[in-house]
Amino acid sequence: MSNSMNTNLMDLNTETIDNIFEMDDFTNLTDFERTSFSLEVILQKWNIYVTKNTNLDKNNIEKMEWIEHSEKFPFKNIDLLIKYYHPKIEKNNESTEKADAPNCQNIIMNKFYTNVPEFVNKYGIIQWILLCPESESNVISSKNDLTLLMSCLECCDIYCNIPFIIQFGNPLKHLFYGFQKNKYSKYEYKSCYLKTISKFNIVDIFYDHFKYNTIKECDILHSSEFEYTYNLTKDKRSRYTFSYLFENYQVMNQLFEILKYGNKSKEIKNYIKGFKLFIQSDKQCGGEVNECFNSGMNILSIDNNLTKWLFHTKFKNDGSNFLTNILKEYLILFKDFEIFNTSIQSILLNVNERVSKKNFTNSLFFSESVKIDSNNSLDLSLKTVTVEEIKSFQFNSKAIIKKLFNCAKHPPIKQNNSECCDNKYLLIKINLDKSKSAPSHSIIEFISLTISTILYKEKHGIIFSCILWNEFLNYLQNYFETKKHIPGIPKKSQPIFRHSTLQQDIEFLQCCINSKKKWSSFNDYQKCNGRSCKSKLTLYQYPGKNIYIPILQDKIPQTEEMFHNEIENMIKTNSEERNVNQVIFLKSDMSAFKAANPKSSFEDFIRWHSPNDWIFNNEDNKYEFSVRMSGKDNTWRKAWDECIPLSVYKQKKHFNENEEWKKTIDKIKNITFGELISLILPSVFKGMIQLLFDNFETFSPTIDKKFKKLSVDFLRSTYESNIKMYENILNDFSFIENYIERSFLLKSFLLNSGSDVSYIEHILMDMADNNLIKIENNKRNEIKNLIETTIIDKDNNFVFEDQIESSKKDIFYHYNARIYTSYSKDGTRIYSKLPILNNINKIN
Repeated sequence: MSNSMNTNLMDLNTETIDNIFEMDDFTNLTDFERTSFSLEVILQKWNIYVTKNTNLDKNNIEKMEWIEHSEKFPFKNIDLLIKYYHPKIEKNNESTEKADAPNCQNIIMNKFYTNVPEFVNKYGIIQWILLCPESESNVISSKNDLTLLMSCLECCDIYCNIPFIIQFGNPLKHLFYGFQKNKYSKYEYKSCYLKTISKFNIVDIFYDHFKYNTIKECDILHSSEFEYTYNLTKDKRSRYTFSYLFENYQVMNQLFEILKYGNKSKEIKNYIKGFKLFIQSDKQCGGEVNECFNSGMNILSIDNNLTKWLFHTKFKNDGSNFLTNILKEYLILFKDFEIFNTSIQSILLNVNERVSKKNFTNSLFFSESVKIDSNNSLDLSLKTVTVEEIKSFQFNSKAIIKKLFNCAKHPPIKQNNSECCDNKYLLIKINLDKSKSAPSHSIIEFISLTISTILYKEKHGIIFSCILWNEFLNYLQNYFETKKHIPGIPKKSQPIFRHSTLQQDIEFLQCCINSKKKWSSFNDYQKCNGRSCKSKLTLYQYPGKNIYIPILQDKIPQTEEMFHNEIENMIKTNSEERNVNQVIFLKSDMSAFKAANPKSSFEDFIRWHSPNDWIFNNEDNKYEFSVRMSGKDNTWRKAWDECIPLSVYKQKKHFNENEEWKKTIDKIKNITFGELISLILPSVFKGMIQLLFDNFETFSPTIDKKFKKLSVDFLRSTYESNIKMYENILNDFSFIENYIERSFLLKSFLLNSGSDVSYIEHILMDMADNNLIKIENNKRNEIKNLIETTIIDKDNNFVFEDQIESSKKDIFYHYNARIYTSYSKDGTRIYSKLPILNNINKIN
């Protein structure tokens, strides 16, 4: 078999590589020079000169991240890709050992690994450069083209000892050929397909390549892996509905009820495709590889000390991705927000004017002769929406807004169920709280989530969102008129600058309501003298009488935008004008103090208002004014002398809540639909992230890391307003959502199996993470029971002990040479790394 295998492993030897230089065709020579130059430029740009290795072991190989660099380059009339794969190495683990050092090779050459790129198992390498077609139409099929590429790589002026591998041949059955060279040796990488399940003598193959006359079977290390596949039937319990996420999230749950989004639109079937069981063993080489499909092998009879069991869940490529799809659709609209430059009020005005007309469906903005732009979603929606749809959503919007405000009044008390003392969960929570968005479970977060869902689910989501937004503003107006606080909005005297622009505007409206409530709550006594309560201080000239604390005008609330505008205006004014503005507020406080304390003096006001300016003189043993307050032209003294007693109720308001409310509500009312999309973007993402975070108790280490990165990136994106950052966040979000879906399905599927519940829960995280799970020796019966009772139908006459494996893989390793074989019903696949005899000396 060794001759047959070598023939199939490619009819290509090192002599053919040199023949390229003897070709008379000038075109080929030009192709050679052009390709060599392109490859050399790319490789030098990647700075691949001397490869380094780390102190690798099996655990960190499987846990480390793998990096891929890729660039396109032309080759003759096709486009190829050159890719560089390597593990992400932490600097503190780096070593200056060569990549072909024995301690590295002994680790990776004779083991099977999980969660690694395919060449780690097939060729036993941890970094490599791959040349492959950009697409299936750009196949390297000619032997001359393959030889030319190999010659180009050989002649590149770089000092690199990692493998170069080229993918060629049938796109359905990729073949590979490559080489690796250093100062003392050169290795050849090959692959082939055999139509039959063949057996061959491993000793002969290694003998042919090393020319050993003393090689023995015991010198060759041998590892095997048996794979058993269990596919689920279509009727198995693998149905998933994302509605479980909303069970504790009242807003979304009730939104779905109001809009009648049924379960049919919320479920995916057969998300779990099946399971795989792998049994790995290490042993001495038996010389011949027996046929793979030999029935009757008792799986449980194999010595536990010689085998390792691994279990893996097979999922569909994608789940429902419901939340991810909402965010994707939202980002598409956000990118096109410039085309949505029609104000929301203009859309609503046209809807209201024409809703009762018979020709409403003809046009809202345009004449009948205007062609509908199907690429403009707003144009298309305005042309096709019906009266019945408008009326239906006008009715539903009232119910939705009522629910949103009720939920904001009673936000969920229980949030993430994870341990509060866990630093990683606290970090995620802190990052979300610090983001420039609406607070969790606030009315703005609720309305943002609702609009994003409607935009995704509804055909005329843009128009319906405008109607909902208008109803939201009407509710706000009602809260102001009835002097009720807006639920879910802090009752502080100032908007919080770290919140989003829209959230700050709503907080400013809350300040208007606070002011309205304050001015309407004064009784006749307070209106007259403006007294609040007695303080512990007594009057300077009347020690027997206490000072009354006056009711003062509150500090004028400002959003971040208002604050910056004020700073710009102050810069434009001179110092005298700025002093006049400041004295106005000072005089207001002094007048209120005089009204509350008719017998008070300037000393009393300073003692109460600015105690740091009332200091004790040790020499005279008495209190006196500070130097700042003792000057002849002191502004405070002049203001005190000029002001008259006047309670705050009788003063002119610094902050007119009615005017400021109207100004702010009009600003929010008159935004365009594109501006609305932009304003609620941070809160949409925050709400979705919070939804995942609040509704799952335990994450795997991989998801912990993803969630931490997601929270950090989201925090940055809310301050930088970079759409690309949001797109990157979406990738991590989708990964986490898929994990949660898988975890939910596995729980519902496996915890009913009758197996050890505690053990199933123990392995669920890794299963949901799509990892291969190592099964402890004493838990193999649990997996056996799981397969027999849950995966396989009872009427299948299934016997676990006598199964036939679906495929078998072998690794044969001897002195840095390696042969990897894979056997299945489709035939045999072989991947080899063997020395080239011309480049290696015989070892005694």
